[in-house]
Amino acid sequence: MVRPTEASPFGCSYLSKVAMWHETGHRAEVTCIERSPKGATFAVGYADGSIRLWDVASKSVVATFNGHKRAVTALTFDDAGARLASGSQDTDLILWDVIGEAGLFRFVIFIPG
Repeated sequence: MVRPTEASPFGCSYLSKVAMWHETGHRAEVTCIERSPKGATFAVGYADGSIRLWDVASKSVVATFNGHKRAVTALTFDDAGARLASGSQDTDLILWDVIGEAGLFRFVIFIPG
């Protein structure tokens, strides 16, 4: 059973075996992993707010998304694997274009306190 970490209270699939999801020079903790419906790509969220798309066959990063200010806590692909939605401890939701490697929308959630 995959258990969510403190940085990832909502949990994400495939959080086991996180050692393989580090690229040289990037040492932020893995907080979330989600598999693309296309199967050969994983989206990996990190404690520094970045997201990297990993190609399983080459074991390399094919795209990097930077937009969150805090740890990524949720990731999900659309059915075609063309868009990725991410949530973070910064309370923002971002919709990414996986093919164009760009952010499409940022939804800022205001939590009154």
